[in-house]
Amino acid sequence: MTAPGGEGTPARVMTAYSYGCPAWAVPLAPRETDPVTVIAALAGTAQALRQAQAALPGGGEREWKRWAQALQARDQAREAVWVTGEEALAGQLRLACRLWNRLVEVTRGHERARAAVWASDPAVAAAQETLDAARAAVAACHERIRVSRQADRTTVPRDADKQALDEARAAARAAREARDAAREAAFPRLRARFAAAAQARLAGVKAAAAEATEAGLGWAACNDITWRRFPAALQKVDRERAAGRPAELRFRRWDGTGTVTVQVMGGAGIPPRTLPALNSGRHPRSAVMRLQPWRDPSAGRPKGADRHGTLTLTAGRSRRHGPLRLQIPVVLDRYLPADADIAEVKVTRFREGTRHRLRVSAACYVPAPPGPPPGGATVAVRLSWRAAGGGWVTAAQVGSSSPLPPLPRSLEHAVRGTAGGPRLPLVRVAPGSLSAEVLYYAGWRRLLERGEAIQAVRGQNTDILREKVTAALRDDPALAAAVKVTAGEVARWRAPRRFAALARRWPAGHPLRPLLEEWRRRDRHLQDYQACETAQVLAARRDAWRCTAAWLCAGASAVVIDGTRLDAEKQAPGDDEEDPEGARGARRLLHRSAPGELRAAVEAAAARRGIPVTILKAAVEPAAGGGA
Repeated sequence: MTAPGGEGTPARVMTAYSYGCPAWAVPLAPRETDPVTVIAALAGTAQALRQAQAALPGGGEREWKRWAQALQARDQAREAVWVTGEEALAGQLRLACRLWNRLVEVTRGHERARAAVWASDPAVAAAQETLDAARAAVAACHERIRVSRQADRTTVPRDADKQALDEARAAARAAREARDAAREAAFPRLRARFAAAAQARLAGVKAAAAEATEAGLGWAACNDITWRRFPAALQKVDRERAAGRPAELRFRRWDGTGTVTVQVMGGAGIPPRTLPALNSGRHPRSAVMRLQPWRDPSAGRPKGADRHGTLTLTAGRSRRHGPLRLQIPVVLDRYLPADADIAEVKVTRFREGTRHRLRVSAACYVPAPPGPPPGGATVAVRLSWRAAGGGWVTAAQVGSSSPLPPLPRSLEHAVRGTAGGPRLPLVRVAPGSLSAEVLYYAGWRRLLERGEAIQAVRGQNTDILREKVTAALRDDPALAAAVKVTAGEVARWRAPRRFAALARRWPAGHPLRPLLEEWRRRDRHLQDYQACETAQVLAARRDAWRCTAAWLCAGASAVVIDGTRLDAEKQAPGDDEEDPEGARGARRLLHRSAPGELRAAVEAAAARRGIPVTILKAAVEPAAGGGA
């Protein structure tokens, strides 16, 4: 995103810096830091309150107003304490989850209101009934094909079932066209009612946002959800429905994850929100965001103890509506530029295995790059996910109008082929340096396959436990009443987290309690091992693709990228189409090599350097193929 600036102000571009957070090594309960400052503030506000209260007898309106202001100042001083740990952040995330579900409820109510308006017109109602019947016929054909495939033990549908599905689809298309024509004819008569429904939805959205901020959610996080993230999700649902695919906004279960946004407001009279100015404590927005330590990036990347910093944010309001401030430990891999004008900070809490982790990203404005170097090469990138032999996968094919620059060490000696063997490059440059192949490491594939094997072991262990728990509950009705679950319900469980919760409720003296505890300990170990290994592989792949993008854009003056729609390539064929093993293997290669992530990295690297990017439609079928 580019901000042109005012007259005489150079253009700026928006960029983002991401930081990881170590595991929390502090208690989850809030605690005060710098107690001397906090106690002094509390004592000062308490003394002011006592003085104002002593002047109340016989006083007038001015004394009562002064007392109310002193009371508010004391309450704010009590609430304005620094919070270390995840408890305050989890509270903001819970409010954000509650706001999202409230918006989903408002949207579903709006959809029901629109459906009622359409149903009030007889012609539209009749056309809708015909369309519903046609869609039910299509669903019945899909179910018949699924059952016949299982009975025939094949992926090829029967000819009669396929013909029936084609006829049902044609009838559904005709019914949908008739319904749309009836709606188009009736819309002028119903326009006012639709406008009223839209106004009611807007009022509901504003009321939900007001409830969230009143409960203590930060206004920046509230605006981010209400006016940015939720409308984007709604547009995605509308696109899926327009394409004829079922889609619906769903309520989110509270699982402790989410994103909190903190905006560092600018505007007239506000100096640039650079990190040195914010850290100084003299900036008007210093209370909103600080990140320490900071040094000039020209000195190099942080090393040793300098990599461990602290991010201080004012994320919202506490239960008593005082400012809620967070201190989050972060790992700094690079310093923000000295002239970076910080606009907002996002803190994302996600689950990795059985633990929660944090990720921080700062969006800031930096001066626009001067543009591509004169006389640079035109680099073309064509996506691929073809097997290259030995477990390697070709993620992209690169061509250049002039010789490519030498490979950096991060790509030339990126991975180790065998134990004790030489390190191998991730980019295979052809003689003459006019073309190259970007490769996906075979070892990463093996590690992901090992994760799948670990998942299979977890499933087997859960199956064995399910049988024993079901038998125990069936033989002992008192035990089923004590744990508040029946044998039939447990027999339908598939998620290990249900058994983990059951293990905590299981009676201590029961013979199965040791088995449940052992299963729980073993399953947590396997889950953490699998999640950590998978996260390391994905991080290595992401870093490799970013290094590749920086290398491709180092001497380029223009970049041309293949615009193949990868989401369409990842979709499995319908019930009426055959899905051979080769096609399933190609989708696995596409999923693991992630050429779309490489394309996004190239686009981002070119944008940071001011290099123009041209995205072309794939003129021919992309290089897929290959086995698993």
